[in-house]
Amino acid sequence: MAKTILIVEDSKIQLEILRRILQKNGYDVITASNGRLGLNIALFTKPDIVISDINMPEMNGYELCREIKNNKDINKIPVILLTELKSVTDIIEGLKSQSDDYITKPYNEKYLISKIESYINNTIPIVDATVSGEFEVTYQGTTHVIYSNYRKIFNLLFSTYENVIHQYQEILESKDTLQRLNNELIEQAHVIKESEEMFKFFVQTLPDVVYKIDTDGKFTFINDAIRHYGYEPEELIGEHFSKIFYQDDVKNISREEVLPYFLGKKSGNLKPPKLFDERRSVDRKTFGLEVRLKTKDEELSNKPIISEVSSYGIYKFNADKHIADHDGTLGVISRKLDFCLGSGGIIKDITEKKRIEHALLESEKISHALMENASDAILIADTEGNLLDANIKAVVLLGYSKSELLHMKYTDIHPQDDRGRVINVFQRAIAEGCHHFLETHILRKDGTRVSVEISANIIKINGKILAQGIFRDITERKLSEERHRRQEQLMIYQSKMAAMGEMIGLIAHQWRQPINAIGLIIQDIKDAYDYGEFDGKYVAKAVDMTMCQVNFMSKTIDDFRDFLKPSKLKVRFDVKSTIDKLISMFAQLYKKSAIDITLRAECDVKLFTDGYPNEFNQVILNILNNSRDAITSIKYPGVTPKWGQIEITISNSDDGGKIIILIRDTGGGIPENVIENIFEPYFTTKGMEGTGIGLYMSKTIIETNMGGRLSVKNVEGGAEFMIELAVSKLEGDVNPAFS
Repeated sequence: MAKTILIVEDSKIQLEILRRILQKNGYDVITASNGRLGLNIALFTKPDIVISDINMPEMNGYELCREIKNNKDINKIPVILLTELKSVTDIIEGLKSQSDDYITKPYNEKYLISKIESYINNTIPIVDATVSGEFEVTYQGTTHVIYSNYRKIFNLLFSTYENVIHQYQEILESKDTLQRLNNELIEQAHVIKESEEMFKFFVQTLPDVVYKIDTDGKFTFINDAIRHYGYEPEELIGEHFSKIFYQDDVKNISREEVLPYFLGKKSGNLKPPKLFDERRSVDRKTFGLEVRLKTKDEELSNKPIISEVSSYGIYKFNADKHIADHDGTLGVISRKLDFCLGSGGIIKDITEKKRIEHALLESEKISHALMENASDAILIADTEGNLLDANIKAVVLLGYSKSELLHMKYTDIHPQDDRGRVINVFQRAIAEGCHHFLETHILRKDGTRVSVEISANIIKINGKILAQGIFRDITERKLSEERHRRQEQLMIYQSKMAAMGEMIGLIAHQWRQPINAIGLIIQDIKDAYDYGEFDGKYVAKAVDMTMCQVNFMSKTIDDFRDFLKPSKLKVRFDVKSTIDKLISMFAQLYKKSAIDITLRAECDVKLFTDGYPNEFNQVILNILNNSRDAITSIKYPGVTPKWGQIEITISNSDDGGKIIILIRDTGGGIPENVIENIFEPYFTTKGMEGTGIGLYMSKTIIETNMGGRLSVKNVEGGAEFMIELAVSKLEGDVNPAFS
C-alpha cells in the first residue's frame, strides 16, 4: 500500500514540482497551501510524512511543526522542513520547532527520496517529543530556549552535517561543471575568433560594398569593394556618405533632408521613406533604394554607377532587456538614441541590371509592335487553353472584340468537327515544346468558316509556359489549289485521252490477226459445206478455233481497260512485275518500231513500294513513248543502230530505303538548252504532234502523289530517266500490276 505524504507549500510552482517527484516515485500526495490548512489536513488524514516549506501565510513551517509535535494524536508523524539554510539561526529555529529533519533548497531529487525512504523504513527513529529537556543556547548575544532531547539534537545536527556534505559535493560538482564550461568558453572563443576572421574575409571579398555609418552619417567601416570605384577604404572613414553620391540624389536618401517632409505625417508600412542612413531594424529595413554612385575620378566612367542600397539600423545590445526600447519619430519607427550606433548596409552595382531591364522593356515594346503589325492573326493561350492575348489581325479575322476573345478558349473559335485535331496539335505542342503546323478551319463570330494554316509554338514568359498560334488566312490559296487541282485533272484526262488513242490503235493492231483468222474460218465453213465436209466434227473444230480467237480479243480489251482505270487507293505493289506486265502489253508496238526493251533487277533487290500502280504504269509508258519517239526520229545513216534499245534496270539505294528505276534509251539525248524545261506543263519538242503534258503529269504523279523523285540526264547515245521511290512500309495484300 502506497504511503501518503502531505506537502505544505504556498508556491504553486514549487508545490507542483514536489508533487510530481513524489508521485513519480510511487507516493500518494496530499497538498495544502499554508500551515493552518496543513495542520487540519494532518489531523484528519494522518499522513505518513509531512514535508513543509517555512515561509507561508497564516502559519509558517516552524509553527506548523510545533503544533504537530505538541499534539499527541499526530506527534509521531515525521516532519521535514524545506529551508535555504542561510544562517545558524535557521538551525536553532529548527531545533525549537522540534522538526525531525530538514532539507536545503534547492534540493536534489535523489537526496529527497532517500530521506523520505529512511523515515518510511524506520532507519531513522522518531524521537518522542514529550520526552525532552529544556536548555538554553546563546548565539550572537541572543539566548534561545530549546525544548528537546539529545537524541533529537543529534539527529538534527547529523542531518545538518549531511546537508553540508551534500552541498559540498554539489559545490565540487559545480566546480567541475564550471571548469568544463570555462574550457568550452575558451574553445568557443577560438571558434568565435575564427568565425570573426572568416566573416571579415567574406566581407572583404564580397563584390558589393558593405558599409557602416554612425548617427552623423559618417563612415566608420567600408570594405575593399569600394576600390572598384576609385576610393580607398581609409580615405572614406570619418567622411560623410554624401561624398560618394551625386548631390542631387543625397537630398532624397538622407534622414536630415527627407524626414522633415514627414513631420506630423504617418508613412505607414506601405510607403515609408527609403533612407541611406536608416534607423529601422533589420526586419523593417530599407531595400531597393536606387541612387547614383560617382567614381572618385569621374573621367573613369562616362556614366554614373546605378546602385541599389539595403540599409538598416545598428543598436547596442541591452543585456537586461535583451531588446532596446522603441520610439515613434516623425512617423518612422526608430530606437532611442542612447542605443543607436548608426546604420549599415550593402551597396550593389545594378548598372548592368538596369541596362538589361531597359533592353527587356524595349524588347517588349518591339515584340508588342511586331505582334500588332504582323500580317497574320496571332493568339496566345495558357496551358489550360484560355486566350490571354490577341493582336488586331486576330480581331479582324475572327470578328470578335479583343475583350470578347480574352474571355474565350482557343477551342471556341474552331468548328466542332475540327476540334479533335486542333486539341491534339495543341497538347502535342505543349508536351513536346516544338513547332507544329495544321491546316484547319475557324469560325468567325458571324458563323462563317475560314480556312487557315496554324503555326503552333511554345513560348516562355516569366517562367510561364504559353502557347502561341499564328493564323494565316489561306482561303485564296485553297481556291487556287482547287483550280490547280481541276486543271491537273483536266490535263490527266487529256493525257488519258492521248493514251487512249494510242491504245485504240494497239487494240486494232492486236485484233487484226484474230479477225483475219476468224475470216478464214468463216470462208472455210462455206468451202466445207460446198464439198460436203460440213459435219459435227468439223463444226466443233471450227467453233473451238473461233472461240480461241474471240477469247484472245476479249483478254486484250480487259488488259487495256484495267490500264485505263485510275487507282483510288494507295497500295503495296511489285515494281518489277508491274513494269514487266506493261512491257508485255506493248511489246508488239515497240517491235514494229524496231526497238528492243530489256528489264533486269538483281534477285536481292527490294521491289515493293507504296502508291498507285495504274498511274505508275502511265508514267513508265509516257517515258517509253518519249524514248520510242526519240529513237524513231533519228534518220541519219550510221547513227541509228539497226535496232533501237531501251534498258530498264531496278536497284536499291545504298541505304536500302529507296527503289531506283533507270530507263536509258539510244535516242540521241535531249538538247541541253531545253533539258531543264521538259517537265514543265505544255512544253514539247515535238511541235504540233506533242501535247506537252505527258512528262509534266509523270513528274506530278511520282513526286506529289507517290512522294518520290523523277529526274533526267543525258548519257552516251541517249537520255536516262531516273525514278526514286521509297521502299514499302505498308502491310497487306500485294498488287502485282493493275488495280
